[in-house]
Amino acid sequence: MVEPETEEDLKCIVIELMEEWNLPSVIGALDGQHVCIECPKHGGSLFYNYKSFHSTVLMAICDAKYRFLHVSIGSYCGENDAGIIIQSEFIQKIDDGSHPLPPPSQHGDYTLPHILVGDEIFPLKPWLK
Repeated sequence: MVEPETEEDLKCIVIELMEEWNLPSVIGALDGQHVCIECPKHGGSLFYNYKSFHSTVLMAICDAKYRFLHVSIGSYCGENDAGIIIQSEFIQKIDDGSHPLPPPSQHGDYTLPHILVGDEIFPLKPWLK
């Protein structure tokens, strides 16, 4: 895993996502997955999920070639994806503006901001669609 640290790192990811998937101005894809585990000692119901097995949540942001850019592992399965990701230091830096996102780019007649893509569980933000 190589977490992008600079605007140049993100620009390379944007280019790959455009070339591979025709996704303009996208800096990564975000999603979570329940990973089956043996219940930790004294874990009780904290790790018992709605699918009726013990799990922990793996939350990841991936690039065009399915490489992890950011990973969060170990959240309780009662937390939803949106709650988990907003606690991430990487996402907090994007949200407060301290992580350098590339400036909006021109695509035909449109100027598009750089964004992460995720499913409907995630909150809409200027950088998350």
